[in-house]
Amino acid sequence: MSAVLIATAVSATASFADLASVKQMEDSLRNDLNTIGVAEIDFTKLSHNQLIELNCVVDSQDTNVEKAANAEAILNSDMRDAHLMTSVHDFPAASEMEKIMVSELAGIGITLENPENLTMLQVAQITDAINAGGTNEEQAAAVGVFLKM
Repeated sequence: MSAVLIATAVSATASFADLASVKQMEDSLRNDLNTIGVAEIDFTKLSHNQLIELNCVVDSQDTNVEKAANAEAILNSDMRDAHLMTSVHDFPAASEMEKIMVSELAGIGITLENPENLTMLQVAQITDAINAGGTNEEQAAAVGVFLKM
């Protein structure tokens, strides 16, 4: 299972048919993680980046002990607040999404005047830019490009 497939499946711009395949990918990743001794994973609490990182870990040439340690480090990271949306029912209400975006952007120094005007593509791009890491200034610069669209 490649990181590109995971990224495609969980992208907010993917079709609902593509999102249905997330369950298959989760099952495959769950089996791979069980093989290296990592069990009982709640995929609903994992971020997009965590899924990609876990996939890279299980596909690496490391020993199973090293893979398990790396997987545990990812699972214990502070990124658990990003919820994987696998169906339309998982998406927050518009007002809640606006609050989330305003809060996320405020965290990197951007004041968003009209969050209700964001497109789903912009929300996905902003989320990816923030999850990519870097300094607040780097994230703000990346996000700024998407806000001017």
